Amino acid sequence: MVAKGVWPPQKLTEMKKKKRKKDDELDDLFDWTPILIEGEDYYLDEQGRKVFTAAYLLKRGKCCGNDCLNCPY
Repeated sequence: MVAKGVWPPQKLTEMKKKKRKKDDELDDLFDWTPILIEGEDYYLDEQGRKVFTAAYLLKRGKCCGNDCLNCPY
């Protein structure tokens, strides 16, 4: 018998599995994040903003639709 207000162990196990799955999904998200190299992938404009180079944008493989200054697409 389960005490009042305490979750059945099976339900708790399911919650832990869902949390682990969510954590794994976040890990996968950060695995592909590129490391940017100044001068090769971007440069800083007069206001100090990062501007992607055409070489970096080509490496991305597709247009993002943001009308980037050096967009080769």
